[in-house]
Amino acid sequence: MPLFSQFLQHVRTRNEPLTLKRDGQAPVWDDETLHQQLFQEDAELYALTGLAAGIHPWQQARILLTLLKNPWTGQTQASRLVLGRMTSLLAGTLEPETVLTVFLTLRRLRVNYAQVTRTILAWTLNHPGFEDLVVCRRPALADCLEHALGKNTVRGVAKRVATGADFNAWPAEVRRLAKDPTRAALALPFLFRFWDAAPVVRTLHQVAHRLNRQVWQPPFQLPATVTPANRGDISAALGQLYRGGVNQELLETADACVRRAAAGLPRFEGNPVIVLDASASTRGYGDREFCCISQSVAFQSVLEALCPTAKTITVGSQEALPDPQGATDLAGAVLSAFESDPDIVIVITDGYENSDQGDLAGVTKALQNAGFTTPVVFCHSAFSHSDDLGLRRPAPNLPHLTFWHEQEFKSLIETLWALARGPHGRSSLKNHWQHELEQLRKELPLWTWVD
Repeated sequence: MPLFSQFLQHVRTRNEPLTLKRDGQAPVWDDETLHQQLFQEDAELYALTGLAAGIHPWQQARILLTLLKNPWTGQTQASRLVLGRMTSLLAGTLEPETVLTVFLTLRRLRVNYAQVTRTILAWTLNHPGFEDLVVCRRPALADCLEHALGKNTVRGVAKRVATGADFNAWPAEVRRLAKDPTRAALALPFLFRFWDAAPVVRTLHQVAHRLNRQVWQPPFQLPATVTPANRGDISAALGQLYRGGVNQELLETADACVRRAAAGLPRFEGNPVIVLDASASTRGYGDREFCCISQSVAFQSVLEALCPTAKTITVGSQEALPDPQGATDLAGAVLSAFESDPDIVIVITDGYENSDQGDLAGVTKALQNAGFTTPVVFCHSAFSHSDDLGLRRPAPNLPHLTFWHEQEFKSLIETLWALARGPHGRSSLKNHWQHELEQLRKELPLWTWVD
């Protein structure tokens, strides 16, 4: 598996915290090498991975730490801009205790590049809950500022502020980054005990971070009861088409839902082939009738909207809106897919291989042994998040992704493009994340933006 796709999978499955011990040593994290390898390979792509769907917060903290503890010399101006903006975004949206852990780790590592000083000062002096932060985390905050500016310098600033020194007497770096000197003047003397009385305590110490996180990555609430109608707009419209018959209004609704879903997802300029399972087993029964095929077609439609060169091979029904019928010959379809030398083969199926059981695993293994490098990815269409898929994995040797709701499409597509052979996948994700970061820079009023 390529390093980038391995890393993307890792940051979505591991969420162990960074822990600072009382021995004064920097924390040891067992995935540091993996983070460092991708940073050295492509620092810009590494930083932008912090925008990936489904990434765990403590992995974002590791990305923030890695960006700050490595020198940016040798990076282009455009790359340094991306690294700086991702640093600002992560510092302003992770929990404040997490950010302080990163800052204190840098202090223990004795790392203080220009981006470290800039990030600590901007994060601290402009924090919406600065006064509250000073009261709640005074020792940690003092250590961070001493690391950023130097112990004597920052204490000298606090002492001059306590005696009423003019803002122009502050160090140039502080003057440049402090957006509201009055607030800093109220809190800094207390931070280093030049004043005995505590400043007014606010309630924004943690709230500001959490509000920014909700704007950037609103939480996805799983429905308490899964029904054919609450698994996404596309599959709901397609389900009505299947159950009620084709009509123009529903077709237009489904097309509009596909365009809306695809608008916020990364496009792909490569050559993918989609194998769509529309065999009889995808019909389902009872309350789940047509749910699997609806979600499969929804995912296939979004993929085709993102990649105009995509080719689809349908197993079973051959109609424009597949009517589930026939046996499941996935292996034959995969062999046909390789005739066009694709960058990736995406198999969308319910997992039941009722024609030549185990043939898909054998064929894909034979292709790998013959030297074919095109990845074949098994995308499992389920009804809900609690489906038991133990007996529906006919090819355990393939990368396996599961989806049941439209909200999961972004995570799936990012994974697929990361797995794709050739440069198109990486460039697609990088371009998409750069655009997303630029939009966040315009729309999210973080106090940590410094460029």
